[in-house]
Amino acid sequence: MRKLVGHGENGIRWKFRSKLDDLDFANNIDTRQQMQNKTKRINEESKRVGFKISMEKTKVMKVNAKNQEGITINGLDNIEEVEEFTYLGAKMCKEGGGVKDLKNRLSKARGSFVRLKTIWNSKSAL
Repeated sequence: MRKLVGHGENGIRWKFRSKLDDLDFANNIDTRQQMQNKTKRINEESKRVGFKISMEKTKVMKVNAKNQEGITINGLDNIEEVEEFTYLGAKMCKEGGGVKDLKNRLSKARGSFVRLKTIWNSKSAL
C-alpha cells in the first residue's frame, strides 16, 4: 500500500492534478471517530460533485470494536452494521478466517460444473 499512496500521502494520483483519496484498510482505522470523520468527508465531497451515498447499499462491519456506537451519515442515518459481506468475490466475516469464503467459492464452482455437465456429456462433434 505504501508504494501506491507514497510516503505520508493519502491517495493515488490518477490525473495530473487529481488523486483518488480515502483509501483505507480496516487495520488503518483506529477509532470510531476516525471512521465517522472519513464518512463525513466522503459524504461532503460526494454532495459537492452531485453524488448521493446510498443508505441501502452502504454497510459497516466492526471487528473487535470496543465502541458500539454506529456510524452516521448527515448525523441522522445510521449505516447498517453487518456480520459478513462479499467484497470482490471474497466472503468477509467478522470472525475472520477463510472457512466461509472457501465454502462460498466451492459452492459457486460446484454450481458452474453442474451447469456445464450437459455440454461435457454431449456426443455431438463441434
